[in-house]
Amino acid sequence: MYIKKSKSYNNMWKYKSGLVDENERYLEEEQRIRTLYMTQPRRTMCKLCGSSIKKRRSIEIGGVEYFVCDICGHINGVFEDGEPYCKALYENEQSDYGGDYHEIDEKAFLERVDTIYDPKVVFLMESIGDIDIRLLDVGAGVGHFVKAALLHGIEARGIDVDAKSIAESHRFLEKERMKHIGSKEICSEIRHSQENVISFIYSLEHIVNLREVLSEVQKNDNIQYLYFSVPVESFSMVFSAACEGVSDRLFGGGTHAHIFSRESIEWLTKYYGFTTVARWDFGADIADMLRILMIRLSKTNNSSYASYVMTKLSPLVDKMQEVVDNDDWCSDIHILLRKV
Repeated sequence: MYIKKSKSYNNMWKYKSGLVDENERYLEEEQRIRTLYMTQPRRTMCKLCGSSIKKRRSIEIGGVEYFVCDICGHINGVFEDGEPYCKALYENEQSDYGGDYHEIDEKAFLERVDTIYDPKVVFLMESIGDIDIRLLDVGAGVGHFVKAALLHGIEARGIDVDAKSIAESHRFLEKERMKHIGSKEICSEIRHSQENVISFIYSLEHIVNLREVLSEVQKNDNIQYLYFSVPVESFSMVFSAACEGVSDRLFGGGTHAHIFSRESIEWLTKYYGFTTVARWDFGADIADMLRILMIRLSKTNNSSYASYVMTKLSPLVDKMQEVVDNDDWCSDIHILLRKV
């Protein structure tokens, strides 16, 4: 198995500065989502393994309880993230869930492709070897990952339930590359896919019918590889639980109604008949810590001191993050699985 660790955060600050500068706006949106989430029916079974609830331990984040499944180790919010919730969140015309990824122009689109998504494609190519990749990206958003794949000569297309993001994608990609579908159509798209690689780049945690979707991937003989990136139980989760008044990148006020753990990824891999080809562990835990420090200091009339702390700590972010990454406690995992 190919294991890769860490990635420099230096070129990410320009994409994440809004989490500090617009913290109050993000908090307001998270409260809206949390209110919606807490009106949903209570969860009766684990999102991943489907077993009746057996709590190993629980944690409260933003007023919402999450529990660790004793069977598979998956971290579940206590409320369902079913069809009504996801329609209101992702498919409502009034919603702008993917708005932060809508670009001003093609130059900005390609800069994000190059900075964030090209390394993900390179990792896929390094890991998969000399294979002709045909890619279906599920939850493709505006199409940054699809574009990155195309620039490497990979045949790729994307699907998403967010109509606004798909409409936005048509500014930068051929219309036939990007398709809007309803959440109930995801299984059908996967069932009839001719691609040999299917990807979920920060979208697997948003899938309504997770077990059904994974079953369709398992049953389609054309699909040989599953490539996904997900937020996971990590050092950042401590900040999510401990720090009020700061936008929560990991749980997003209920947007992530469940979170993978390394244990639940291992359960998924074995249960659906995969083996791990490659894994890339890198997180934004230390950047989260620094962001929270900046916001909390500013809220206590220490803005000038916050600036000083930023100059002292920002050069250390990558070094500190490497420690967390190497200890397998980082906030994000990229993983490539192959059918056995």
